[in-house]
Amino acid sequence: MKYIIATLISLSSVFAFAQNGKFYGSEFDIVEATSVHEIPELLKDKETIAGVFQGEIVKTCAKKGCWMTISLKDGEDIRVTFKDYGFFVPTEGVTGKKVLFTGTAQKKVIDVDTQRHFAEDAGKSKKEINKISKDKLEITFVAYGVYIM
Repeated sequence: MKYIIATLISLSSVFAFAQNGKFYGSEFDIVEATSVHEIPELLKDKETIAGVFQGEIVKTCAKKGCWMTISLKDGEDIRVTFKDYGFFVPTEGVTGKKVLFTGTAQKKVIDVDTQRHFAEDAGKSKKEINKISKDKLEITFVAYGVYIM
């Protein structure tokens, strides 16, 4: 019974969430989404996971909108890029907005050059960019579709 009530509450929050948003990339069914906070645990024993996830936008690429970051519960962010560079999200006005996204997450080593590229896209100073000197293991997400509320 508790499971049924929890599911109904979760579904009602997704449907309420989905009333006034906009799709970017491929449209997908607005279904019960998994919290982005669960991704690290779901990846613990797997190389990749796929599904529909929900979270809150921390930042988007200031140059083109070619990525966004979503906050995880440990204070880290997950970078969401878009399949085949095939679509973009707004560069302004979406920070703090709720988002649903569908695609695939994986753990991946991000090399120094890529980290510096992302830092430049984020508008960081040359000094901050030059401090990046080591490859970093991150959780990355490639989205096929995004729905911003």
